[in-house]
Amino acid sequence: AVVLYWSLGPDCNADHNFLQRLHAQIRSCIDIFSVEVLMDDATSGLVRGLPVSGENLSAADVAVRVGHILCRWAAGETPAASLVVGVHVGQLEGFRLPNTQFIPSFFGEAVSEAKQLAHTAKDRTVHLSDATKERLVRLQKVPLALSPDGDSY
Repeated sequence: AVVLYWSLGPDCNADHNFLQRLHAQIRSCIDIFSVEVLMDDATSGLVRGLPVSGENLSAADVAVRVGHILCRWAAGETPAASLVVGVHVGQLEGFRLPNTQFIPSFFGEAVSEAKQLAHTAKDRTVHLSDATKERLVRLQKVPLALSPDGDSY
């Protein structure tokens, strides 16, 4: 599974109005792309990218593009909003916890790595793993900056 984890950065002073605008932007991405919301919180979230065959977009293309749109939106806020994004391809598992039986919970390599990538991302950038880059189809020729450790972009 390809998952995107987003979170407001530590320097973000979010208020109710800002959070409403942010979640409206996320809703817009959900409506435009094949994205499934896995976790939705006021200040962070997890979505699964799904391929769009008619547009020749892989699940990785979709997740990276959604991350890019969110980062551009954050940069356009006044002042610019602190937002970090991580995208990873890996195992994803879900189940229902006893106390939240109607809300599925997710875990696995895809989730933990996407969160780690987001937490090490520069502000308003999409930090993606090498595994994600390898699954890009339409976006494979987009120039990406290699991270200092050489295993992510």
